[in-house]
Amino acid sequence: MGGSSNSVNQSSFLSGGLAGAVGRQFTQSAMQTMTGHASNPISRRAFESSVKKGGDFANGVTGAVAKGNISYTGSMTGSQAAQALTSYLGQTGIPDAPSYSGVEIGGGRITGTETSVDYPNGTAFGILVRILSVKIRSLEDISVKADVKSVNGNTSKENLSKCKIQGKYAGTVTDIHKGTVFVRLHIGVNAVAHSCYDNRMPGKKDDVSFVVTRIDADRNVAVGLISRIIKQNI
Repeated sequence: MGGSSNSVNQSSFLSGGLAGAVGRQFTQSAMQTMTGHASNPISRRAFESSVKKGGDFANGVTGAVAKGNISYTGSMTGSQAAQALTSYLGQTGIPDAPSYSGVEIGGGRITGTETSVDYPNGTAFGILVRILSVKIRSLEDISVKADVKSVNGNTSKENLSKCKIQGKYAGTVTDIHKGTVFVRLHIGVNAVAHSCYDNRMPGKKDDVSFVVTRIDADRNVAVGLISRIIKQNI
């Protein structure tokens, strides 16, 4: 009985604990490789093979980089990041799927330019990302649980319908990245601004006046500009 129990415990450890540890180490190696912090050809090949299929391994790595601290984890950029985003959004192999360029993944956000049937000349976008958990059972069995509300802008369709083109709404700056300003409007809508008409530069937690220029229903956000800074957070 004792020997059988030890055998079962060893088997459980090898299939669970050890495999999980190896999986986490391999994922970490892939993250470091894809963000330029390391160079592991095996990890790169595994990621590239997975991303071409829209696989869970690539999506797990992309999700981990997306939600990581950019000063520690780094970011994914370039054509590889664009392919990773297509896989991450579940668009691999889909006809007429958007193409992405200038993509940067990391620091809790994904930014870039989308070119599609709806936006043939390209449109800048920003997505806030929060991963709740990453479960690694083996190198081929990785699941990522994301806060879908956060990914989709944490905005209800009802609230988004309140936004009118050229409408002005007060809001608070929640984040700024490479000239893109993320704003939480007081009507319960997340918004993205790519320009500011105030002479001052907006900062986090500033109260601003936001003008809606278009509604991005796919990402559940309002897109527009900051007309003025109402109150700076000093």
